[in-house]
Amino acid sequence: MSHLICQIIFIFCILLDLFKTNLLVIKKLRKLIYLIFFLFSTFVTPPEVTYQLIIGIYMIAIYELVTIYLILKTEFGKF
Repeated sequence: MSHLICQIIFIFCILLDLFKTNLLVIKKLRKLIYLIFFLFSTFVTPPEVTYQLIIGIYMIAIYELVTIYLILKTEFGKF
C-alpha cells in the first residue's frame, strides 16, 4: 500500500511541476485536490477513520511541501 501512495504522490509532483508557471491554478484546485486525497485514502485504507486521516494528512503534507518548493523555486530562480 505504501508503494501505491508513493506513486500517487509522485504523479501529483509531476502535475505540480507542469503547473509551476501558473500558481493560481494550484491555489484554485487546492480544495478539490484535498477532497481527492481523502477519497483516495478512503478507498485504499481499511474502514477505520484513523488510518484514513493519517494517509490523507500525509498526502496533503507532501502536496504542500512540494507546492512550497515550487513557489520558492519560481521566485528565487534555481533553488
